[in-house]
Amino acid sequence: MNKFSPVFDHLNKLVQTSKLPSAVFGVANKDGVVALDAFGAKQEDAYLLWSVTKPTVGLAMLQLCERGLISLSHEVKQYLPWFGANRTDKILLWNILTHTAGISEMTLSPSPNKREYLTGAGVNFRAGTQKQYSNQAFVAQEEVLMAVTGQTLEDYMQANLFQPLGMGNTSFNTYERDPKSYIAMQGLQQVAVDIDRFLQLKHPAAGLFSTAGDLLKLGQCMLNEGAYAGGRIMSPLTLREMTRPQTVGINSIVPDDWTADVDFGLTWIVPSRDKGILHKKLYGHNGWGGCKFWVYPEEGVCFALMTNLMSADLHGVDLNLIHNLFSSCL
Repeated sequence: MNKFSPVFDHLNKLVQTSKLPSAVFGVANKDGVVALDAFGAKQEDAYLLWSVTKPTVGLAMLQLCERGLISLSHEVKQYLPWFGANRTDKILLWNILTHTAGISEMTLSPSPNKREYLTGAGVNFRAGTQKQYSNQAFVAQEEVLMAVTGQTLEDYMQANLFQPLGMGNTSFNTYERDPKSYIAMQGLQQVAVDIDRFLQLKHPAAGLFSTAGDLLKLGQCMLNEGAYAGGRIMSPLTLREMTRPQTVGINSIVPDDWTADVDFGLTWIVPSRDKGILHKKLYGHNGWGGCKFWVYPEEGVCFALMTNLMSADLHGVDLNLIHNLFSSCL
């Protein structure tokens, strides 16, 4: 038995009662994994992360800042002259990293392709005046990264994040290499997404595959302020800025939307006013398919939850309860 047994017991019960199809849960501190178990799956199984993809792309973008290739105070058009054909306001890189760009959203499996949609996307509000959770902003981030590095997002992140951290099971190419090499999603009939088309897009907002073990390596790196196995992916000061609330005082475009209860860092979520989470001093991200990756810096721990049920709340499963169970173990 380990100190996090209440979390493992809860997840095991959800799987045993068929409320979740599977679950892998792990905890790490600065030194490595301290607890890891699987229910209805294997510990090493790969899952589609959905929006847990976002902060990993954010890490790549902030690496570009550290290397002098971009500046968050620059306009997106400086790097992508074709961007924002319908805009009269200035959209900064900062806006596309903080969900304040006002880009009209589109399905995660758009037709035409994701770049063509972004070129002439509609405007929901002037940049910086409100906040609205945005997948399209990550398409812009991918395009900026490719423009300044000459690399694909996959190639850049493998060389600069995943390989240095030993995250050998993390990739946008998992489905392309073998469509059966990850735990398939369930509950798709209740959500609006063309999953086959989506998986082929390798979407920068939600298309990354990984394992609990790989995410815990990333968490260990975050807890060590960017250092891992004698190397470093980012400076401590940059990581602190990434995980600092950036959107305090900026209202959500929909007042009662979940975004009203959180602040955004630079692609990270800070649940500063989330009424259901008792511990507020954390940062991380959730995914549409149930995956969760969260870091508790003051306690020096992080957790990764892998599961595969779309919009679990539609099935009567509140995965945010994991936070309070986890906090009670600290």
